[in-house]
Amino acid sequence: MSSVRGKPTPKAATEDHVRGRMNRKCESPSPLQCVASVADGAARLRWALRLLLLSLVAIVLAPATTVAGTPQVVKSVAKDRLEMGLTIYADRALVSETRRVELPRGRSVLVFADVPETIDATSVQLLSVGREGSLRVIEQNYKQAGITTDNLLRGSVGKNVVLIDKERRTKARLLAPGIYEVEGQVLIGRKGPVLLPAVPKGLSERPVLSCVIEAKRQGKRTVQLTYLASGLSWKGFYTATVGEDETSMSLQGLISIANTSGASYRDARVSVVAGSVNLSRDKFPRPEMRAMKMAAAPMPGAQIAPQQAFEYHVYALPEPVTLERGQQKQVGFVSADRCRLSKRYQFDWSYHSGRGEPERQSAKIVLRIDNNEKSGLGMPLPQGKVRVYQRLKGQLLLIGEDSIGNVPKGEKFELMVGRAFDVVAEQKRTSYRSLGREGEEASFAVSVSNRKKKPITVIVGERIPGDWKMLEATADYERVRANRVEFKLAVGANEKKRIQFSVRIIRRY
Repeated sequence: MSSVRGKPTPKAATEDHVRGRMNRKCESPSPLQCVASVADGAARLRWALRLLLLSLVAIVLAPATTVAGTPQVVKSVAKDRLEMGLTIYADRALVSETRRVELPRGRSVLVFADVPETIDATSVQLLSVGREGSLRVIEQNYKQAGITTDNLLRGSVGKNVVLIDKERRTKARLLAPGIYEVEGQVLIGRKGPVLLPAVPKGLSERPVLSCVIEAKRQGKRTVQLTYLASGLSWKGFYTATVGEDETSMSLQGLISIANTSGASYRDARVSVVAGSVNLSRDKFPRPEMRAMKMAAAPMPGAQIAPQQAFEYHVYALPEPVTLERGQQKQVGFVSADRCRLSKRYQFDWSYHSGRGEPERQSAKIVLRIDNNEKSGLGMPLPQGKVRVYQRLKGQLLLIGEDSIGNVPKGEKFELMVGRAFDVVAEQKRTSYRSLGREGEEASFAVSVSNRKKKPITVIVGERIPGDWKMLEATADYERVRANRVEFKLAVGANEKKRIQFSVRIIRRY
């Protein structure tokens, strides 16, 4: 580009200026100074390139964020699960999930969209396991499933809707749940179906758990998510079959697990906890009751030996179990072929029985079993219902049901299976005398009838309140508790026996 009126153009002036500076730097009688100047320029260039490289590395390693600077959302789904564990109590469970997730460096939001509806959000714990490094949980958020009729209507207020009748569709505007504007008029109290334009924003079909976390470096890592959830429960059920001689029985035990938590658990390692664990009852939403899908009850196999944990017994199922949503499943855990038992006929009266008219009873049929190896058992038995059967000419007959509490090894337990048809008794108070402030005295007569064709042993139990003293009795007795005395009678076939006793109630003021 040429100059105008002898003046250089801007470009030419710039080039001359640069050349002038370079010439001035190298206009030196010493060549070494000129070389030093060139070396200084090269060092400056290297420094600039180093700064540029560090800036690029910082951009690559910067925390993953959106354009607006918000943390990246990472969604974890069911296929990310490596392992699932359920520790089930009487009315809830501790759920432990191990998952493999890809996390960015820095802050992100880890979303779990497949948690149960009955989760206790205050119990959630998220930990990094393995050698990939730790992570810091900044906050946790839980949002319940919001697809309900009321939430859909509230979220659609102000929107245009369609009112559906049998043969007509009417356009309307939703003013409030149950209140519509139709052609300038207000409609209230409609009961027919309403067609909404779409699902309102912010509502989800499933509950969502999200955790804002911070990781020191990017990459895959193994995390463990634990939480408590209601709607998972277990009970013990037993089947006892009494032999023909009525001196032994077989016993099979089932663990019955019910899942009404709103989620499914596939290939889970399941343990159930037996014992009186103190659990708060006001922390959880009430699980929605649905029809239960019954899994086929397996035949009881080998016994599951309980493990001692703190002051409780834990029964770990030997194989992974899949619990579908709304399913009830039974797993065998106790099997004993021949347990010794004793059968007795028992009456239970009180001090006030038979004061007016004679009081009549049929005898209770009680089976007593020792829970020890000598009797064919010898393992802790969790509480549950016991169904008792007996075979009659090859056909199984239900002879009664009862429930047992937790029975430790070495303790006795009883099953009251019903009342005898042919063994009856009657109690009558025969005399009464008041002793004023010192107490009172009363006499009783008990008649026991055995209409069976074989002799039996009968226990007549009397519950006597307060401090008392037996004045006389026509049969041997034992004071088994402070307020209970028992008479033991041998009654022959088609025989009737009568006992009498007098007792004094002592009042102390």
